[in-house]
Amino acid sequence: MGRTERSLLVPPDRLEEYDTTLGQLQSGREMRLETVRVDRAGRRLEVSITATPHEEALGEVVALSSIVRDVSELRRAEEERRRVERLRVVSTLAGGVAHEVNNQMTAVLGLGAFVLRELGPGHGQEPDVQGMVGAAAQAARMSQQLLAFSRQQLFEPRLLDLHRVASELAPDLSNLLGGDTRLVIGRGAARGRVRADPSQVERVLVSLVANSRDATGPGGRVTIAVEDATLGADEIEAHPADEVAAGSYVLLSVADTGRGMDAATLAHVFEPFFTTKPFGEGIGLGLSMVYGIVKQHGGQIWAASAPGDGTVFRIYFPAVQAD
Repeated sequence: MGRTERSLLVPPDRLEEYDTTLGQLQSGREMRLETVRVDRAGRRLEVSITATPHEEALGEVVALSSIVRDVSELRRAEEERRRVERLRVVSTLAGGVAHEVNNQMTAVLGLGAFVLRELGPGHGQEPDVQGMVGAAAQAARMSQQLLAFSRQQLFEPRLLDLHRVASELAPDLSNLLGGDTRLVIGRGAARGRVRADPSQVERVLVSLVANSRDATGPGGRVTIAVEDATLGADEIEAHPADEVAAGSYVLLSVADTGRGMDAATLAHVFEPFFTTKPFGEGIGLGLSMVYGIVKQHGGQIWAASAPGDGTVFRIYFPAVQAD
C-alpha cells in the first residue's frame, strides 16, 4: 500500500529515464518509448509504452493514461534472427577463406616434405624446415575447422547409436578431462538412431568435453546423455530463425557443473574466433566447428547457461528408422 509505479515497476537503472518522461508528460506532450519494467516476480521485461496526458480546458494536466505492451518475446525473436543471420554470413566468408588457406597449405606441406627428404636427417637446416611444416600443419587444421563451421566437410554418414558412440569414446574423454573432473555417461534411454558420420560425432563430443574441462574446476562433473526427443510448435516458436523441422529427434546433451556464461557471452558462443580464454590459450574455433557439423547433419544445437550454474549443450539429430 502507498507504493508508486516508480518504486514498484521501474528498475533502478531506468529511474532517470522515468523521471524525464514524466516531466515531458506533465508539460502536455504525448510520449512513445521502448524501455524496461519489472513484473511482480522481479523479472525484467522489455516493454513498449504509449503515454498520453489529459488536460483541462485551461491546459492543466489532470491525468495520465498509458498503454504498455510486453515486447520481450518480439525482441528476443529479432535478436535470434540477427544471431543466425550473422552466423550464416560469417560461415560463407569462413568457407571461402578456408578453401584458399587449405589449398595453399597443401602446397607448402608437400614442398616441405620434399625438402626434408632431400636434406636428410641431421642436416643443419632440418629444424627450420620442420618448424615451417609444423606451422603449415597448424594452419591446415584451422582451415579444416573453418570448413566444418561453414558446413563444407565431406561426410560418410552411417546409422548410429549415439549412446554407443559416447560410451566407446568415454575412456578418451575421461583422459581429456583429467583426474579432477568426473565423466558421467547416462543410461542409454534413446531407442532412435541417427544417420551421421561417426568421426564427426566424435569430434563434436571431444570439443564439447574439452570446453567443459576448461570451464570446470576440481571436483566438477561432465554428464553426457542420449534420449529420444520431439521438436514441435514450442521449439519452432522459441527459435524462429533456426528453421526447426517438427518431428522425432535423438537428443545428445553435454552438461557441466562449471562456472557458466552470462547472456552476452552465450549470444556469441558459436561464432568463430570468439573466445573468453587469455591470448594464446585458444583460438575460438571448437564450438563453431561443432555448430557447423550439427547443422550439416540437419540438426539443431542450443546452449543454456548462467554464471555459477554450469552450461548444457543440447544437440538434436534427426531420428531415422533402423534398417
